[in-house]
Amino acid sequence: ELWPSVGGAVLATVAALAARPDDLASVTRSEIASVLVVMIGGLISASLLVPELAWAALVPAVLLPLDAIASKRAAQITGSGPPGSPGAGQATPATGVQ
Repeated sequence: ELWPSVGGAVLATVAALAARPDDLASVTRSEIASVLVVMIGGLISASLLVPELAWAALVPAVLLPLDAIASKRAAQITGSGPPGSPGAGQATPATGVQ
């Protein structure tokens, strides 16, 4: 029942090793991937050990996509996205500042 946790740790290690230290975006993606796979592995293991905890997996399953959508929308509105993304480097309606 703990194998999903072990698998999550292995995948997190692989993601961390794949990061390019000189590329901030690569490091950020690696850290996010590491956190997600460890969280998913832990939640699966918890659900296998105590089936009543299976509901806990719904929280990140619902909130993570909503957070991604909200973050993308905020970046488009504020122009704070990565170069080349919609809204990046454009004046924001509220301030007129790039």
